[in-house]
Amino acid sequence: MNRKFSIAVRYYRSLPPRLLAAYVLPTFLIFASSGFVTDMMHTPVARAWEAPLVVLSALVPGLIAVLFVLAPMRSWWFLPIAIAAMVAGTWEIDRLWESHAAAWAAAPASVAAVQQRLSLDGRATIVFLLLGFALFVRFIRGEGVRQTRLRIEMDLAREIHASLVPPIVLETAAVEVRGRSTPSSEVGGDLVDAFERGGGVAACVADVVGHGVPAGALMAMIRGAVRSLLPAGETLGAMLGDVNRLLVDLGRPDRFVTLACLRFDGAGGAEYALAGHVPILRVRRDARAVERFENASPPLGVQAGAAFASGRTTAAPGDLFAIFTDGLSEARDGEQRELGIEGIERLLLEHAARPLEEIERAVFAAAELHGKRLDDQTLLLARVR
Repeated sequence: MNRKFSIAVRYYRSLPPRLLAAYVLPTFLIFASSGFVTDMMHTPVARAWEAPLVVLSALVPGLIAVLFVLAPMRSWWFLPIAIAAMVAGTWEIDRLWESHAAAWAAAPASVAAVQQRLSLDGRATIVFLLLGFALFVRFIRGEGVRQTRLRIEMDLAREIHASLVPPIVLETAAVEVRGRSTPSSEVGGDLVDAFERGGGVAACVADVVGHGVPAGALMAMIRGAVRSLLPAGETLGAMLGDVNRLLVDLGRPDRFVTLACLRFDGAGGAEYALAGHVPILRVRRDARAVERFENASPPLGVQAGAAFASGRTTAAPGDLFAIFTDGLSEARDGEQRELGIEGIERLLLEHAARPLEEIERAVFAAAELHGKRLDDQTLLLARVR
């Protein structure tokens, strides 16, 4: 119920003022028509058409209906206020009608007066209902066009995302790499990439803050920047500094990125660098423990002039490296317990000797079984040959 209400809140808040007015006005008209129906119920005893009382009987239900429409734009606690207004308004209208009833009963209305009131109330009811219905049809038609346009745009965004972040399968004489990213919405903000450069292989995983098209657009920019700013001879730390300057120049501190990179030189060595990212993991061949390459730098795009260091390690045949995003490690079960980095380490140790495809499948399956996916989930595996 809370999830449905949150979806309704997001929907109403997304409506531009023109569409919101187009929704509120017919709601008011349809519910305001009940005021004329109320007058019909009292016509046999009423002496004359009590315009102020009838108008009030129409205004109150119409405004209360509008209040219920606007309540989700505020918060769930605004609903009790709308309910209280409905109860109080209904009680006040009933009290006013009853206060007039005794006087009207002493002097019943004539047949002609009754017919006139019924005719007037009937016409007003029909006009309000038809006008409200017509405006609702217009709103639905306009909203249908808007939603269709959004659906087409999201389909296009999904296609663009799939082309920018396809599954990675790269095999060279020195290293085998496999990567996969699963977005939590139509367009994800995670990046997984691997490519040959300068006689070696570079692999990286990035996590852009947020979701949707803005995050996807920034992710595409990061991908292009990493590929263009990583010439042979430049360290990964220097590359991260260049990307950081690029993001800081955007002037959007709310749009930051965590990034982890590995580069294999093909001669038994590997360089690594992290910027605000979860650790890179390594399982050595025949080892019984997982090594962590921890982060020591801020995320990209947060701090101007930040320094980013890179480290070096050996890359012996059979060594397995893993880079992932916190969408995997932070998968939570019903008791809000995370899978955690330790959970991923256990999976890597258990399946380290298997093909990369099977390891990848095992990690994603474990995350799915552990809990609902709330964030983009990305994993890159690299094994030295």
